[in-house]
Amino acid sequence: MQDQATLRAIQLVSRSANARLTTTDHRLLRELASQASEESRREYWPRIWGDFAEQFDPR
Repeated sequence: MQDQATLRAIQLVSRSANARLTTTDHRLLRELASQASEESRREYWPRIWGDFAEQFDPR
């Protein structure tokens, strides 16, 4: 895959289960999503957002 924004997003949500994702991570994912290709957003981003939702800690 050549889509660096999507690769970075996958790395972010694939961190250790002990590392909860924050609002800062959400902002970063939104920025990366805007840079990702349309094809990547269709193919990979539903999973990325799902993984983010599972690991999100709103505190």
